[in-house]
Amino acid sequence: MQAVCVGVITIDTIALVDKYPGEDERILADAITRAGGGPAAVAAVALSRLGIKSAIVGTIGDDADGKEVLRIFAQEGVDTSGISIGETATAGSVIVASKEHSARAISTRQPVVQAPVNEAAKKLIASAQWLHVDHVGIKRLAEMGVSRGKGPQISFDAGYGVESFDPIVVDLFVPTDRQMALRYPGVDLAVALENDSIKAGNTDKPSILNFINTKSVKGIGTTMKFDKAGEPAKKFINEFTIKNGKIEYVRNLINK
Repeated sequence: MQAVCVGVITIDTIALVDKYPGEDERILADAITRAGGGPAAVAAVALSRLGIKSAIVGTIGDDADGKEVLRIFAQEGVDTSGISIGETATAGSVIVASKEHSARAISTRQPVVQAPVNEAAKKLIASAQWLHVDHVGIKRLAEMGVSRGKGPQISFDAGYGVESFDPIVVDLFVPTDRQMALRYPGVDLAVALENDSIKAGNTDKPSILNFINTKSVKGIGTTMKFDKAGEPAKKFINEFTIKNGKIEYVRNLINK
């Protein structure tokens, strides 16, 4: 197995609206759909679509949503033998996506207790090249008998809990600029990345540069990557405009 994803598995109901409703307001949605969700589950499907053999480890309920989860994964070619049936309902979310704000609001139901990792999951993890975990999966590393340097390489999807995350426990962590701001409020992005590099055990210059070279930080208009010297790989002066109270990217004024 090339990649095993561990964490949240949900069934989501998604409504696309022009604007968020106010209190006690009823609005018509442009579309309402149901789909599988959860950071680990979405990653497993994305990897499978890219031709990478993937499996999912997590908990679902013994209910209709749980059966729908299994159907979706089977359709996408994701190995589900590592899924356990828990005592609570399958996790789910109601998501309202606003076209006006280009944003979403989420109300979620998570399983109270994750079912124990089953034997099939342990075998999948033992044979995997990569173990991809979300905010739930990263708390189960000890249960799975995995640690950095012992077992598959570990990557982390820092959707939640990024503030207290310790980078030394994983091999790959690719944060956004917003996540780094949560980790290091008021600290320059380059300094924040260097801090995480040192925390991850990279204490000499070659190791720090190697760490930074693996990072790409997504901003409002530009994804910043770094060269072998640790400097931004691309020079840019970005132009922005404000529409309806929101900052929008216009262009890069330096074509280099």
